[in-house]
Amino acid sequence: MPVLADIPRLDRRLELAARRVVEGLHAGRHRSPSLGPSCEFADHRPYLPGDDLRSVDWKVAARRDRLMVRRQHEERDLPLCLLLDTSASMDWGTPSKRAWAELAVAALAVHALLQGDRVRLGAGAAGEVRWFDQLAGPAGPGEACRRLESLAWGGPGDPAALLAAAGARLRRRALVVLASDLLCEPAGLAPALGALAARGHEVAVLHILHPDEAALPADWGLCRLDDPEGREPARLVDAAAAKAGYDAAMDAHRGACAAACAGAGADRCEAPCQLDQAAVLGRWLHRRARG
Repeated sequence: MPVLADIPRLDRRLELAARRVVEGLHAGRHRSPSLGPSCEFADHRPYLPGDDLRSVDWKVAARRDRLMVRRQHEERDLPLCLLLDTSASMDWGTPSKRAWAELAVAALAVHALLQGDRVRLGAGAAGEVRWFDQLAGPAGPGEACRRLESLAWGGPGDPAALLAAAGARLRRRALVVLASDLLCEPAGLAPALGALAARGHEVAVLHILHPDEAALPADWGLCRLDDPEGREPARLVDAAAAKAGYDAAMDAHRGACAAACAGAGADRCEAPCQLDQAAVLGRWLHRRARG
């Protein structure tokens, strides 16, 4: 359970900003498709009777020999949608991927709320998605913790269903961040990511990996490998003998997930859960800020 005092605080200088236009409801710092008075130039249009003369671009007017008005993007708050995979495979490991993801999602929620943005949380597995009302204001961080505490964990993961549910529910363009171990078929992930992008949303994926999952520990010796989601039967293996084949298969899966994200224009951040959330998320936000 994430406790507000334990949530990693991200560097306030690193803004969680959209790279694409978004459609917030309230004034903020993110570029909107709406046109209005702000600091970011959009385009020019011919002057019309009644336009404010202060909006005339006199240099352009001199070149074109006609009055031209500057149009600018109105800045809005960032609608942030956080999607959390609550499948059984996420509740595995020491520390568990679940514990890492809860704190990471809470950290992003608090960071966005402190920026003055609004946050929506969706969570689920096995095709069932739970949605919460939008968070905003000073009460938002504590409420985010309570909502994460209330989640049920278990069942097979279905990140594509989570993404599809977000696409069906979100009415405005948003930044959608999925936190998942992506233990699914990458071929099913690509269309779900692409559908969100086609609707104008920006999508980012926190690909959460446990070190014992990323590379099979050879010192496990003769061991039993279980699928926590029950899709595959348990197997008795010699870890040292199986390591090369397992590691190659996992590397191929990670590569396929990266390709699915890249093909849909989604920003994928690999998140090893043995590392501190603030360090992983800080590097990710810094990379986004550099473009």
